[in-house]
Amino acid sequence: MQGFICGNTQLACKNRLFLPPMAREDSIDGQPSEKLIDYYRAMARKGFGLIILEHAYVTPAGKASPKQMGIDKHYNTDVLGRIADAIHEQDCRAVMQISHAGCSTRADLPVTFAPSKLIAAEKPALGKMRPHHTTRALTVEQIQQLVQAFVDAAVRVASLGYDGVEIHSAHGYLLNQFYSPLINKRTDDYGGSLLNRLRIHLEVLDGVHAALGDFPVLLRLGAQDYEAAGNTLQDACEAACVLAPHLSALDISGSFHYLSRHDWSDKRKHSQSAEKTVEQPDNQARSANGFFSKTSHAIRQSLRLYGYDTPVLLAGGLRSKSEAEAAILQGACDFAGIGRAALNPSFTL
Repeated sequence: MQGFICGNTQLACKNRLFLPPMAREDSIDGQPSEKLIDYYRAMARKGFGLIILEHAYVTPAGKASPKQMGIDKHYNTDVLGRIADAIHEQDCRAVMQISHAGCSTRADLPVTFAPSKLIAAEKPALGKMRPHHTTRALTVEQIQQLVQAFVDAAVRVASLGYDGVEIHSAHGYLLNQFYSPLINKRTDDYGGSLLNRLRIHLEVLDGVHAALGDFPVLLRLGAQDYEAAGNTLQDACEAACVLAPHLSALDISGSFHYLSRHDWSDKRKHSQSAEKTVEQPDNQARSANGFFSKTSHAIRQSLRLYGYDTPVLLAGGLRSKSEAEAAILQGACDFAGIGRAALNPSFTL
């Protein structure tokens, strides 16, 4: 399938198939191993038009796991730059995902932060959170510091030769925690209404654009929580329309970590943690068009209805080129990602 310009910025891809971010856990103190250069070169050789690198933390306090790579001021520019070069050698575009874990971390951190104070046992949705952690609520000053950390990280990404940056707001990480009413109980300008819960996202996006102009900026959105009292499909569609004017593309995902670990082919496992009335990811996803195809399709329709041509990305549960292309042809997305299946050495597009 032919590629196209991603949004209003010059992220021209040779096709609409991409490798989604998958954590390799191959870094020491935030510095990525040189093995990642060979890994991403091999992935690019499979024929993808776009590769989105695994998430890199924007500050050590936002480290998701002990071996996560970093893009804060202590990072290995040589390896990260050579990864971009290795991807470009195969006529493939390279985007780096940046994140802050908030309280959803497996790293040995003395203190964790979130939009609101909470204790791990009170929020089973934060499946990776250490049971003994009591999480402190971020102050407004700390929020502004985090916004700047995202902006600074995006500037570093651009300086290393990447074609774009993706802001991570999914899978229970910090920006997703702000977006979700399950976690965000604030009563100030960063909590309550959907627009307030997206305020930090808009501040990050506006800050990146102020620093980098038309540099392509994507955002991965954990669109629905799949939990009672969590974000709904309607919330997701409204959020997409709020974010779209600030984005080159919107990458759709969903749920928190513990739901991500469920086998979605088994409905019974959901009933233990969510009301039966709560819509769940597509239980037929392993033989259809992705875990979140229904969500992404609805979001894409809403964007087009309100005049936004923002490309929609979808990954999760797509196992082959034919499945990915079917998702695009059926209107679920504009770019389709193939992740775990691409790890098979014999996989090619």
